[in-house]
Amino acid sequence: MLSAHQPYKDAPDLIKAAIREAGGVAQVAGGVPAMCDGITQGMAGMELSLFSRDLIAMATAIGMSHNMFDGALYLGVCDKIVAWIADRCVEFWPFTAVFVPAGPMPAV
Repeated sequence: MLSAHQPYKDAPDLIKAAIREAGGVAQVAGGVPAMCDGITQGMAGMELSLFSRDLIAMATAIGMSHNMFDGALYLGVCDKIVAWIADRCVEFWPFTAVFVPAGPMPAV
C-alpha cells in the first residue's frame, strides 16, 4: 500500500526459496495491511491508528498460535507496529523469532 512496504514485495517468495534450498519448509502465515499514521494525520481514519496496530498484533498471534512452526521471521516496516507485535504476542512465541525491519526504521 505504501512506498515503505515496497522493500518486502518479493521477500516472502525469496525467503521460502532460500529455506527450501537449505532443506527446510517455509510458508507465509499471514499478512495484514497497515496504515501509516504519518500519512493519515489530519485525515478521516486517523483515529484507527491504534486499532490497526492491535489488529496487526492479534492477526500475528492468531497466525502463530497453532503450534505448527519451529521459528518465525517477521517483516516489519513501522517501528510502532513491530513494537506492538512484540508487546502483544510474546505469549504465542515458544520458538525463535527474528524481526527484519525495512523502510525508514533502522535496525537496532
